[in-house]
Amino acid sequence: MAKRRKNGEGCFSKNGNGYDYRIPYTDKGGNTKYKYFWAKTKEECIEKATNWRNEQNGIYTKDANSNWTIEQWANYWYDNYVVGKVKITTQSDDRSF
Repeated sequence: MAKRRKNGEGCFSKNGNGYDYRIPYTDKGGNTKYKYFWAKTKEECIEKATNWRNEQNGIYTKDANSNWTIEQWANYWYDNYVVGKVKITTQSDDRSF
């Protein structure tokens, strides 16, 4: 039996030149929309979708680090280096500035 993808992971369809990959997302109004990606292989489709989702969430790839603003870097630092490593009171103090 083929391995099933989890809810929200999207679905593939074969076209003449490769694969189409459709993933659901929620827009700012709370409506479910679909984003489509095309590539020669399934892995390339998944990579494109992952990069797009990360950009939507404010997480950028290493190639884009040179284009980060101070605000983006501060949010990245806080989420990856502060949360879960210091006490909650320290986190709230750091976030309040």
